[in-house]
Amino acid sequence: MEELRKIIQEILQETFKSDHYKERVVQRFKSYKYTEPQFDFSTIEKQLEFISDKINFKPKESFGVFIKSFDPTYYISKDPITKNISEGTDVWVLIRNNEIQTAMFRKKTQRTKSISNIKFITSYKRLVKLYNEGVTEISGLSLQVKSTGSRKKIDLDLPIVTLQGRKWYIDESNEQIIYTKNTKKTISFDKAFDVYPEQEVKKLYDPTSWEK
Repeated sequence: MEELRKIIQEILQETFKSDHYKERVVQRFKSYKYTEPQFDFSTIEKQLEFISDKINFKPKESFGVFIKSFDPTYYISKDPITKNISEGTDVWVLIRNNEIQTAMFRKKTQRTKSISNIKFITSYKRLVKLYNEGVTEISGLSLQVKSTGSRKKIDLDLPIVTLQGRKWYIDESNEQIIYTKNTKKTISFDKAFDVYPEQEVKKLYDPTSWEK
């Protein structure tokens, strides 16, 4: 009887979670009243269902997930509850307490930039990759660092820039670069001007020069 009660509770929780995100997201993205030009929700429905049904986020952490780019179409959207306005070509969702709270548009130049009141950012493609590797419990740590085998090489989920033949991770939130071959070696953006020519350092501020 106790086991049956737990199963019923889990089903009810999942139903609430699904209905909650649909209430927040569908209303906003399908309505001319809130989004211009009108957005076809079916183009992201599969991604949102995957996140809602397959991924468990650490409840006490918040996440921003880049879903998909619709460049060059530029959207302007108003959240019907918070009244906040977002705009851009990219669709993101915000996760709090393991639920999709809302969706928003961002500019493509903001993909590696932090989001106000959100601790971690990642992408739908990254979550799918982790899921295919057997990872369904997502935390900030699981997104930032992972082991890549017996060599114990550390990969960071950050964009990479090449400066005079050397590859560096761009840790934009901490305004530093991290050497890909030795993640203990870091250089602040300001100090980078003392190490590399100005033309090279400019790449740190130009997302078109980055690789993933």
